[in-house]
Formats: sequence, C-alpha cells, structure tokens
Amino acid sequence: LHTLDKVKADIASQAFAFASGVIRKLRSGVGDWTEKECRVRIRQLVSELDATDFAWVETFQQDAARRTVNCDVYGKKDDLGVWYIKFAIVNTTLLFSCHLAENDMELKNGKILRVR
Repeated sequence: LHTLDKVKADIASQAFAFASGVIRKLRSGVGDWTEKECRVRIRQLVSELDATDFAWVETFQQDAARRTVNCDVYGKKDDLGVWYIKFAIVNTTLLFSCHLAENDMELKNGKILRVR
C-alpha cells in the first residue's frame, strides 16, 4: 500500500511520528531498553525491511472521530524473535506498532514467521 522507500527515508531522517504507546509496548517485550535504544532498534528494523517482509494491510481506527487509515503490516525475524511492524503514511510516516509478535505471522509470500 505505502511506498517502502518513503517510509525508510522518513525513518532514517527521523521525519516520522509514533502513535501513543509504541515505545511502551516495545519495552514490555524487551525489558530494560531506554527510549533511545527503542528508537534506534525501530530505525534499524525498518531500514532492513524489503517487499518480501510484507504481511497484510490492516484498517486502523485513528482517533475518536472514527477516522480510519490503512496500515501496512510487516514481519521481520531476528535474534530476539519475530517483530510486528505496522505503519501508514499520513503526511509523514506514522508508526502504529513495532514490537515482538505474540503470534506466528504469515507473510504475503506464504512464509510463516514462528514466534517459538
């Protein structure tokens, strides 16, 4: 849905915003990371995404006015586990989620990322 190159550029230049709770949710899965460490990891994960990591499009209710936005969901596996990454472009990149996945993720290409 969204141009991955634009998202990567926004993340690299720090021209992006976090939805409320993103850092808190990430920290709940990884322990004692500082907010700076979380931001560094998010930038690293997003910079490593490619089209094969795409999972699905998810509609997200953005606010109390019931405005919705279509988000791209990606999955990425590394030494810590499977990462669930969800974002949209609303003027600039808005990161809605970046945390360790709670369940296996099936990518669009059929690959399944197992959490255990």
